[in-house]
Amino acid sequence: MARNGIKFNNAKITLHAAIIKVKTALHLSVTTSNIIVSTGSATAHILHDLHIIPQYKTPPRITAVCWKTPSFDWIKVNIDGSLSGAAAACGAIFRDSHGAYLGSFSCKLRCTTVLHAELFAIIIAIEQAHSRGWWKLWVETDSQVAVQASKNSTIVPWDLRNRWRNCFARNMRDDAYHRKSVAASLVKGVYVLERDRQKQRKGPDSLAFPWWTFFHFQLLDTLVDDVDNSIFGAIYEFKPPPSIGNNALYRSPHYVIAFRGTTIKPESFFRDMKLDLKILRHGLHRTSRSKIATETVRNMVASVGGNGSNIWLAGHSLGSCIALHAGKIMAKSGIFIESFLFNPQFASAPIERIKSNKTKHSLRIAGSVLTAGLAIAMNSDKKSSSYDSFAALSAWIPCLFVNPSDNICSEYVGYFEHRRTMEEIGACSIEKIATQNSVGSLMISAFGKESEPVYLIPSDILTVNLTPPPQSIMEAHWIHQCLEAHGIHQWWKPDLHLKSKLHKYKY
Repeated sequence: MARNGIKFNNAKITLHAAIIKVKTALHLSVTTSNIIVSTGSATAHILHDLHIIPQYKTPPRITAVCWKTPSFDWIKVNIDGSLSGAAAACGAIFRDSHGAYLGSFSCKLRCTTVLHAELFAIIIAIEQAHSRGWWKLWVETDSQVAVQASKNSTIVPWDLRNRWRNCFARNMRDDAYHRKSVAASLVKGVYVLERDRQKQRKGPDSLAFPWWTFFHFQLLDTLVDDVDNSIFGAIYEFKPPPSIGNNALYRSPHYVIAFRGTTIKPESFFRDMKLDLKILRHGLHRTSRSKIATETVRNMVASVGGNGSNIWLAGHSLGSCIALHAGKIMAKSGIFIESFLFNPQFASAPIERIKSNKTKHSLRIAGSVLTAGLAIAMNSDKKSSSYDSFAALSAWIPCLFVNPSDNICSEYVGYFEHRRTMEEIGACSIEKIATQNSVGSLMISAFGKESEPVYLIPSDILTVNLTPPPQSIMEAHWIHQCLEAHGIHQWWKPDLHLKSKLHKYKY
């Protein structure tokens, strides 16, 4: 009668009665049909909440899984990620080779697939381990796809791929890779700081801070050009979390002073280009930007004390030359600051780009003879102190990073290799003079102007990026090829083919 009243007389039904009717209908449909539900599925969770017991799939086989301790001196982390509707989370637990609990974490995620959740769990676990100095890490997961992703990164979704590769590269890296990546990232932070200024992005809208916070740095101060008010440098302070291990602090700096290179945005492009021309004319040391940078480095060394061992200098392109000049000034006073200089400008014709080795050697030998001859003719006895000063700088060994396809810096390769060639042919005395002079600098000095070829240095560790460019870049316009070879972004990539060599001045 109640059903007829509802159907024909428009009678109202209570909420309790409606719920009972829905549950009854669902129970009848599940128990009388052949529907089989997977354990853990969304359907199974809904039916469980409604107190309805469905038929579950029978697993094909049951395998006993036992947790095993890792090898001695290793740490095992068991991770898991899950997704339920719009809610996602992941977690992990760390144990040592004795099975002792070391720590754990859990966090909510903003992702839409289970694979994202599983990979996020691995990424966060590796990052947490590295922040504590745990380098021998054994990651254990129940996701076969995540295991395959460790062997083939193309499986990883595009929005996680860089972070994923960085984790595994950092896990397998030597210390040099990490230090190079940190220095390059801090320089990139200066570029983005200047772009934030131009776009008036402040506070939460700023895009710069991830470039240093990821490596536990804080921004102490910025260096501002007194001509165009652009940000050309930054001072960072290393602030590791209390839980970080001593291994992770090995050779870490307390402060990093980083300098950007030339930007292509009109707000600071013209000022930057004028400074680039100053390098070609051997007058960078006379510019206000160079003086501000040198004074900042000198004040930082004085304020933190010591011999500069807890400070890094880093720069790219124009910024590398500014850092190089400041480093040379400090080295002359006996303070050797560790420096990372990316794509520094070499004010000379890019002879290294000539394919014929015979032609390259002939041009360089002729250039050395010409330079040495001019220096001797103009020098009289004035250059003896200069030679001693150049030799004194040999104890300072900055790290230079160049790309042989980059016309701006590729000549550094030939500059240092030519010394060995001159030594082999018995022309050391000529090269001793030529290696610390340039024809342009000598000509400027002849007219009574002070000049300094900032790019000429006695010693270094030269790292050359021999990684072939992707096919898309090789087919692109030559301007894009130049930008790719000169870009700061190449130096934090994990899969580079690099060749490093120490060059020590010994004349």
